[in-house]
Amino acid sequence: GTVYAGDECGSITASDARTGQTSSTIHAHSQPVLCVFADEKLLYTGSHDCSIRVFDIRTLKCLKKYKVHSGPVTALQVVEGTVFSSSWDGSVFSMPPDSGEGKRRTMGTEAESPSVLEMQVSALT
Repeated sequence: GTVYAGDECGSITASDARTGQTSSTIHAHSQPVLCVFADEKLLYTGSHDCSIRVFDIRTLKCLKKYKVHSGPVTALQVVEGTVFSSSWDGSVFSMPPDSGEGKRRTMGTEAESPSVLEMQVSALT
């Protein structure tokens, strides 16, 4: 297996899970990488720069860039192809597969505007 780690410089490092040996490093974001999610084909990253990026897991080539939050992206999860992200802007965003549009849900009231630091999504069915 592979461990993908984000750093404060905006880079992602891929390392062998057993040996710890680094296989590759890419510069992914302009600010610190705060969260990473990997599945069999894609690597998703969220950053302090308020963006989400999607990479091919084999080549680490950036396939898509999204800026759906007005604050740093704090967590990412993919469930049944739908990308979920949370942010310091107090929202959780969901984007269906192969879609450029999604839905934003504000957590709490607008006056409270709490930062969402972590989230967990169960099955969608």
